[in-house]
Amino acid sequence: MINNVLKHGNASQASVTITQENNNLHIIVDDEGEGFEIAKDKSNEGFGLTQIRARINNLNGTFSINSKKGKGTTVTIQVPIIEKPSTPIA
Repeated sequence: MINNVLKHGNASQASVTITQENNNLHIIVDDEGEGFEIAKDKSNEGFGLTQIRARINNLNGTFSINSKKGKGTTVTIQVPIIEKPSTPIA
């Protein structure tokens, strides 16, 4: 996501917020860049967004984009935290 902000957003400021709540990891990437029109048909998304969406889906998470031309972009990602059982040391 940060690469997209740098490459396409022309943002003067951006922030990344990462929090944990109720066994969920929340990531918010927010910029004050150019923004863009969100494709109503997800098949028209760029390759980068398609790959990010696929990775989040594989983690049983959610991915949303809120963007408007001239108003910047906010991307919100939420994925469940799955704790692996610890392996005893022999």
